[in-house]
Amino acid sequence: ARGRSRRRFSLLPYLFAIPILIYEAIFVLYPIYQGIESSFYTQANLGTPPVWVGLKNYRRLIHDDFFWNSLRQPFVFMFGGIVISIGFGLLSAVVLNRAFLGRSAARAIITLPWAFPDVPAALIFIWMLNPQFGVMNVFARWLPWVNENQKWLLDPNLAMASVILITAW
Repeated sequence: ARGRSRRRFSLLPYLFAIPILIYEAIFVLYPIYQGIESSFYTQANLGTPPVWVGLKNYRRLIHDDFFWNSLRQPFVFMFGGIVISIGFGLLSAVVLNRAFLGRSAARAIITLPWAFPDVPAALIFIWMLNPQFGVMNVFARWLPWVNENQKWLLDPNLAMASVILITAW
């Protein structure tokens, strides 16, 4: 043995992984299997047995406008959040990498969203976006085309943008 030690096979790590694998199989894989299997059936009433319909449910789903709209919303949210987060992150990294007066303070301020807990941040944003007394309406009123308080989280045109900005923060 010239300084090289042979590794001995140990069964212990595999035994530690068994409970996790059992948990995953019961609470993740089996429900996924049940969901896929039940998608090939239809049930007319609660007391009647399910009837095999094959791909009929999927054909109906593909032609449903509500499905495509509900699929579009998460992608808009995801794409908007990613673009704003990465864009702002890259921009702030480029700016904060240069030497300027107050760079240390600016770096400390830019880390505040990371250090601030999610629940108080959400409550502060809800307060800021309140239609009656929110501070965002004060700033929005400075714009010449805004004549009334905006309903940031209630207006379908503003809600997605507001939630994307809050999430990116």
